[in-house]
Amino acid sequence: VAAPSCAAFERWAELDSLAEVEVVLAAPSTAMVGSLFGHLFLRLVYRDDDGETPAHLSRSVAFLADNDVPFEADRGYAWKGLTGVYSASLHERPFMDAFREYVVTEGRDLRRWRLALDAGERRTLMERIWTVEEAGQFAYYFFRQNCATLMMDLVEDAVFATRTVGPRRGVASPPASTLEVWAEARDADGQPLLTFVPQAILSFDHEARVSSRRPPTNAGSSTRTPPSPCTGSTITAATVAPSRHRTQTPRSRSAIEIPPANGRNGAR
Repeated sequence: VAAPSCAAFERWAELDSLAEVEVVLAAPSTAMVGSLFGHLFLRLVYRDDDGETPAHLSRSVAFLADNDVPFEADRGYAWKGLTGVYSASLHERPFMDAFREYVVTEGRDLRRWRLALDAGERRTLMERIWTVEEAGQFAYYFFRQNCATLMMDLVEDAVFATRTVGPRRGVASPPASTLEVWAEARDADGQPLLTFVPQAILSFDHEARVSSRRPPTNAGSSTRTPPSPCTGSTITAATVAPSRHRTQTPRSRSAIEIPPANGRNGAR
């Protein structure tokens, strides 16, 4: 007997248009204290009517710590993060908002991995996201229960019933080390759970430095428009302009991000 459907969930999930689910690692940055050590989130990639996957249709899903005041103004920021005073909840927003924050404003690269999920696993994961976003709240610790470990719990609880996933390593759980566990996970046929996507989304600064090292392709042209996130089109001023249409005003929050493992993905 089929489970009863929820019309609101079906409209929100748009499962027929969901093309991929990606794990995204935002590189560390010195733009702000909360960005020093990296951040892990999911990207839901949607198709348009032409079968393309433009970035503006994607959504990002992340665990973020909530606070009543900006974290930079909180003198007890470090102590609270170490002792679990903060609580965390799951937040969804358009991917382009995450792109503006991490890539444009903070100058951070985004590294991507694709989750190998079948249609049933995608549905289960989306149901889990729907439920946790509406009702879930968790204790938050900098090193052992953070954006990475909470996301792992969410995904594993939803889709890993038929997969072999090894134990997490060490006391601290930075994003890079949590991804190692997923990279080693296999399904019943031995296929990997994670596939690295070589097309990283580079910050404008990184893209400019890479472009400056390339030989010119046209003697009459000295400029190059950086590629848009995950598509073959170009970024325009309208693309990166702050969104003027928001359905709600989010609470003050921060990713309260965590240190990289063994210096990998360290600050540039």
